[in-house]
Amino acid sequence: MKPALDGAGWRVVMNYARSSGAANEVVAEMQFLRVSAVTVQGDVSTPKGVVGVFAATKEAYGNLNVLVNNAGITRDTLLLRMKPAQWDEVFATNLTVVFHCTQAATKLMVKQRSGRIVNISSVVGQISNPGQCNYAAAKAGELGLTMAATKEMAARGVTVNACKVVALERSRRRSDVRAIPISSDDRTMFLSEVESY
Repeated sequence: MKPALDGAGWRVVMNYARSSGAANEVVAEMQFLRVSAVTVQGDVSTPKGVVGVFAATKEAYGNLNVLVNNAGITRDTLLLRMKPAQWDEVFATNLTVVFHCTQAATKLMVKQRSGRIVNISSVVGQISNPGQCNYAAAKAGELGLTMAATKEMAARGVTVNACKVVALERSRRRSDVRAIPISSDDRTMFLSEVESY
């Protein structure tokens, strides 16, 4: 994403809940590329936190053109062993946050009659994995939210799309899929497809 921002006049707000160090590193890299970027601390898993983050964004830059929903966690275990808290925590981060942020963004974007929302999703929302009932259900819900929001917002100049990613062993990499390293081990994140609704 950073090379695409280079020299394009983008202004970026990097939200974080707890990891200020990682957020500041990303902002420093963007600023090195001459991209205006700031960090905003806020817990977007709560409506109050979302209001604070979007107010800070509006204060910093005046408007909002693009929202990228990329918060996500896993709490993997088999269905028979899954605790309600593991289910709830994954849904709160992977689906409820997307709802709150998308709703807040569309309120600003509809007034502008323009905007782009990109939800970072997963193929697991369609094909699932053993031990990921909570994650698969949340990501399936995110895809459904994306499709419904697209139908509601298209006439108002706002597009809502989803990028589905998949983690595969490096040895299984397809030549037509761009790899994005996510760790130092032998797994790599692949962009699977972009859903345009």
